[in-house]
Amino acid sequence: MEQVKFDNSYSEDEGFFDFFLNEEIQEMQVSKFNMFKDQTWDFSYLDYEERASKNSLIKFQGIPKEFIFYIKTHALKQIKIDGKAFSTINKNIDILKTISKEFINRGLDSIFKVSIYKIEKYLNDKEKKCSFLYLERLTNTLKLFIHHVGEIEDIDFDKMADFLNKRQLKYSKHGSKTAVNDYIPDAFCNQLVSCAIKDSENTDLDLDERIVACLIIILAETGMRAEEISQLKTNQLSTYKINNEKQVYYLHFKTFKTIRGNGSELTCCYMTPIAAKSYKLAEILVEQAINGLSKFVLMKRIYELITNQPNSKIRHMGFSHRAIINQLTDEQFNVYKNKLREYLFINSKTGKRRVGTAPLTENYQKFIIRNYPQLSSVYLNSDESKGLNYLQITSKAKYEKMYNVEYRNAYTFEETRKIKYPYVNFHRFRTTVCTKLFMQKVHIDFKIKHMNHISDDMTNYYNKSFQLENKLEKSIEHIKGLIDEQGLLITDKNEVSQAYIKNELDLKSSVKKIEKINDFLIKNNLNIKKDVKEVLNILEKTNSSGIENEFGMCLRSIIHSVCERRKYFHTFDDNYNLEINLDSYKFLNFEYERFKQKLEVVHYNRRLAEEQPEYSVELDREIKALNKFTNDVLIRQLESLNNDVDIKGENVIIEEYSNLKEIVINRREILTEVITWKKSLRE
Repeated sequence: MEQVKFDNSYSEDEGFFDFFLNEEIQEMQVSKFNMFKDQTWDFSYLDYEERASKNSLIKFQGIPKEFIFYIKTHALKQIKIDGKAFSTINKNIDILKTISKEFINRGLDSIFKVSIYKIEKYLNDKEKKCSFLYLERLTNTLKLFIHHVGEIEDIDFDKMADFLNKRQLKYSKHGSKTAVNDYIPDAFCNQLVSCAIKDSENTDLDLDERIVACLIIILAETGMRAEEISQLKTNQLSTYKINNEKQVYYLHFKTFKTIRGNGSELTCCYMTPIAAKSYKLAEILVEQAINGLSKFVLMKRIYELITNQPNSKIRHMGFSHRAIINQLTDEQFNVYKNKLREYLFINSKTGKRRVGTAPLTENYQKFIIRNYPQLSSVYLNSDESKGLNYLQITSKAKYEKMYNVEYRNAYTFEETRKIKYPYVNFHRFRTTVCTKLFMQKVHIDFKIKHMNHISDDMTNYYNKSFQLENKLEKSIEHIKGLIDEQGLLITDKNEVSQAYIKNELDLKSSVKKIEKINDFLIKNNLNIKKDVKEVLNILEKTNSSGIENEFGMCLRSIIHSVCERRKYFHTFDDNYNLEINLDSYKFLNFEYERFKQKLEVVHYNRRLAEEQPEYSVELDREIKALNKFTNDVLIRQLESLNNDVDIKGENVIIEEYSNLKEIVINRREILTEVITWKKSLRE
């Protein structure tokens, strides 16, 4: 292997380069199959969930030699210490590959030649051609990489990291402002589903194409994630009869998004009649595919299952191969054959399961190309047309892969590359389904469960109609529990029933604001229940008097604060009763406050139980409830916060969630406090 020359004139420790170029480092084992010096590290043996083994291949090809060592050690740290997902690591490596190549082109052939000024100039140039979303990820990746190099070389890159932190925050803010909702125009979505239905029933198409058409229908109707679709199994549709005329369908499947780490769990979602019909048709098509396999292919697949050799290179069935298969009884043979029918997304010619979203995406693109005449003829207004995605075939390799010989004989690559095929990416189906559920006023609990989100915040993120909830009329409805019969706001917490409103009235600052609101309402003879329009007009004025502005600011503040508390308390109740685990730490200040309050109750009940043993049952119940809360909510959110702080930095998190400043600063002490309490339970 060619030795890499590093520019050690910029290093404070010249001996360091001799150390890492040492053969011992290059020969260091990093995975079951690879050493540090290899250009690809294979961790596919860790793909227990059989997701997409290629994601477990960490590739370093194309990285400039001047940066390769640092990027490799950075990747190794993320794998072995940080426990990052392989897909995340690969994305980071792709970004670092781009950065390092562009640095080389700018004359920065060493990481030690990089300065804040040169990074600023680099980012300013990138802003002219890259999205804010991409720039946010790029600055974060570069920040972590520079921090890593600083640790290795014992160099203080703090000022550079702070600069990148500020840029990251800038891009984050711009990205949220310019982000568009990916709701698919109804006309286009309907036409796409219509094309998929026709393809699924078209016997002139290959079974693979028909199966993919069924999966597209399920995706569009349910809003499932693409990876979940690619992992769908057969015999997972449940039917519930409501009455003699109506029945409801639910599909059971595996998801990877609702738990921490690389694991999975079984979940389910509601299926529309169209989706259920497509699922049943896909099962039939899989059955036809397996029954239609040639004898050799079928025997080969059975042999691979028996010997647990999924990728055997058998070219013909020898005597020893047949002998193993012939030992099977008819019942055993059928059991193995049924395993070939286990998944929907298969290759009909080989009988093998297709893994990952890449082959699904490729088949989806072929579907888009095949239905180009129908999809391009949909009438859309200018904004809707601009909002679509457009697929273009820009390489000859893809041209030869996506089109058959007949097409290629009729249309050249140069002609084809000019075509813009209208389509939408997979995730937009998810956004659209979630938005439609909001538009149909479906209960939030159902939406969360159907979309397999971990919180209502995540569900609301996808909601195009959610902006309507911000109207003042809707907002005032959220505080109706705080309004008395005279149309004034209540200040005595003993007169309200909701816990979140009682909590709000515990704050003296809130009570003072409410008193100012009531003074204004009384002086102007207004009833906040009956005179909603007049109150709204005051709130919407931009040139109001000082008194009106004060009233408006107080009312808006109370509405906002009560809504935040309402969302928190409802979220906590849902989490406790419906067993929805929340990773979002948006309300972590309330979570910690609740922990402290419940801890006081536990201490009180403990003292009471010592004096009167009959209260020990109540004490045990409180301890179990608090223990469940700390496990399922508080610790998870503290860990999630800590992880984000490690990635983004304290300043970015505090800027995004100003209410969490004290929590962010004291997060480690709080986590220690919680864990110490949990340990005390075992003593």
